[in-house]
Amino acid sequence: MTSLLAALDSGSVPLPAEGRRAEAARLSLELARIGREGSSPVVSPDGPVGPYRRAKPGALIVAREAGLPLQPWAVAVRPSFRLRGRWDRHIVPLPFCSLRVEAGEPIRVGERESLRPLLERLQNALDEVAARADAGA
Repeated sequence: MTSLLAALDSGSVPLPAEGRRAEAARLSLELARIGREGSSPVVSPDGPVGPYRRAKPGALIVAREAGLPLQPWAVAVRPSFRLRGRWDRHIVPLPFCSLRVEAGEPIRVGERESLRPLLERLQNALDEVAARADAGA
């Protein structure tokens, strides 16, 4: 992902060490700062260690702290193959593949809004766009 972002002349923020809540909080606040400065932060809601396709609150924290809407989206690739042994079931597109990108309705997070109810809403939105992308690819 870092290589892709570099090729697109975009920046990246290093991920925190696994299990380090203070570092994860720092990362969320750093991404929110970047968003407030005019960039569009991209966050994988299930990353960086999974479980696969299970949203965690980090993306919602970034959206709330940056004052930006959260845009759920999914990509399906055909033909492709999956790398084995990875929690994220990483997909490698094959030459001449087609991509299908689906987006859901933006999720807005109020300044003091509780994240717990929004986490379920985010999960549902991600499941829906993933199903649409997979069905249409």
